[in-house]
Amino acid sequence: MNHFEQAPNRESRITLSRDRDALGLNRLQVDLRITDQDRQSMVRIQRILKGYFQRHQVGQFQMEIFDAHHGWETLTDSSHHMGTTRMNDNPRQGVVARNCKVHGLENLDVSSSSVCPTVGHANPTLTILALTLRLCDHLKTEAIPHLSTPTQVSNPLETMYAS
Repeated sequence: MNHFEQAPNRESRITLSRDRDALGLNRLQVDLRITDQDRQSMVRIQRILKGYFQRHQVGQFQMEIFDAHHGWETLTDSSHHMGTTRMNDNPRQGVVARNCKVHGLENLDVSSSSVCPTVGHANPTLTILALTLRLCDHLKTEAIPHLSTPTQVSNPLETMYAS
């Protein structure tokens, strides 16, 4: 198993294909481009893990990627396609503003991991939920202007470590 964060790459993209799904909608086509930096990151993390396993005698680490040019045919993605509608207050730098509203369009919002600029090392579910709650607060205040109290969301880490 391989797991690493890809560097943002403008050449990677998600587009609509000509293929249709059962509802007659265009299917997505993912064009994922692996860069030299991605290859070097993968090789480096595998070497670090192999060294750790050997030093601490916790087992054998079998490297799947041998170098920056061999072994990549086994690589698949983890389906966390992120960064396709990046969040930034500047419309030249992102698709949505901090309130998840698409720049320049009325009544179009995005609540998805696509607004995150990079993947990071963990699944994006909690981040997506937090962004969705923020969007809900914004939509509530737009729909009912006198309602200005945001949803109270506790930090799960504060709850876990409070003692």
